[in-house]
Amino acid sequence: MTASDILRSARPDVTVDLMRRTGLDDAMLVRPKNEVLFFAVRACSLINPVAATLSRE
Repeated sequence: MTASDILRSARPDVTVDLMRRTGLDDAMLVRPKNEVLFFAVRACSLINPVAATLSRE
């Protein structure tokens, strides 16, 4: 965890302690969020065509 990561947290001391105790880091938390967003976009008939067009650019 870098200083900029700590500044993003509303409670940096709690965040650092939780990350230390669990072994979780930003990458481990961001990846599932992005995967959920990806599948939600793929399932949406309104957003999927737009996202598909943007991903080809």
